[in-house]
Amino acid sequence: MKNVQGEIYLVTSEVKEWLDWFEGVSDKLYACKKIDVRDNKNGQIHQAYAYLLEDFKDELLNENAILFESYSSKNKIFPEYKKCEDTPDETLNLLKQVKKIL
Repeated sequence: MKNVQGEIYLVTSEVKEWLDWFEGVSDKLYACKKIDVRDNKNGQIHQAYAYLLEDFKDELLNENAILFESYSSKNKIFPEYKKCEDTPDETLNLLKQVKKIL
């Protein structure tokens, strides 16, 4: 199995439920599975949920596809993510915008 880099977030059950909806788990777009992850700082193994694309379609890969060997909030293509404290109103507004897109 290949090692990958990623970010882990601690979320509430409500946020996990929303993420399942957003990632299309019930429509089988992604599968949500518990995986083992190793902390590179201390070597400890933890369990975390990961969204996996199990039925990947080859046609999604083309000469225009943007692929990352690793993803972080700092990269050459997209602007750096700036963390800010969201208010409940801002979060609700964002969710409404996402639902309109979908």
